[in-house]
Amino acid sequence: MASTRHFGVLTDTSGISSGLIVTDMNVQNLTDTAEARDTKGEVIDIASYSLRKNISINGLWCGSGISAGTIVTVGGKSVLVTENTKSESNQDFQKGSMTAVTADNAELWDMAAISGQSSQDL
Repeated sequence: MASTRHFGVLTDTSGISSGLIVTDMNVQNLTDTAEARDTKGEVIDIASYSLRKNISINGLWCGSGISAGTIVTVGGKSVLVTENTKSESNQDFQKGSMTAVTADNAELWDMAAISGQSSQDL
């Protein structure tokens, strides 16, 4: 019988390979919920809607890294980078991490796309 276990990072991360060599990755699948309560305030219904993913990636920093506010491709899907971190040590290679998000069929807007626009334009 073939094993159902997998070793290593199997997700296509080539969309970030110029800035981060991936060593580990976490994908968190989330949903928003709405609750209905009765006259006593007890929850009687919970509905799920709006799926989204939070992605956290750690690895070796290369080049200029991955910038927060940019759109990159992970696993064949565009995601918006919301955070990046770079760490340096005199006993190790530079390391980095990034956090990204995507939701449903949301159109992603990076910092370059909205720079120069006022909040009324958004």
